[in-house]
Amino acid sequence: MDLVNQPFTEKGQKTLDALVEASRRNFYTKGYYKTTVKDITKDAGVSVGAFYLYFEDKLSVYKYLVTTYGKFIRAHISEHIKASDSRKVLTAENIKTQLENQGIRINLIKASFTGAFSLFCGINNKGG
Repeated sequence: MDLVNQPFTEKGQKTLDALVEASRRNFYTKGYYKTTVKDITKDAGVSVGAFYLYFEDKLSVYKYLVTTYGKFIRAHISEHIKASDSRKVLTAENIKTQLENQGIRINLIKASFTGAFSLFCGINNKGG
């Protein structure tokens, strides 16, 4: 199964967008382990069944978020490297500033990738 089942209608896309945004908010505020599918669906204003139309489980939506953010970050960094007068790699501080200017929450990204690393490596850290 793919990470997400793509919707066929505009209404379905709105539902998926609401689920993704609610997942992001809940993982950010509560952490992966303390967030439930019920929390996500309640926050999104949809049924639990609607969640399972798009995602296999909570881990699938988490992986989807991490993958989406990762692609965005890589694309954004690549654009700025190409646009740079020198071909030197941007400094970490410059990258951070550029991402913040795009409205990306650095702490969320760090938390997501740290949590994702643990999940993908099979590390069982139930502390949040």
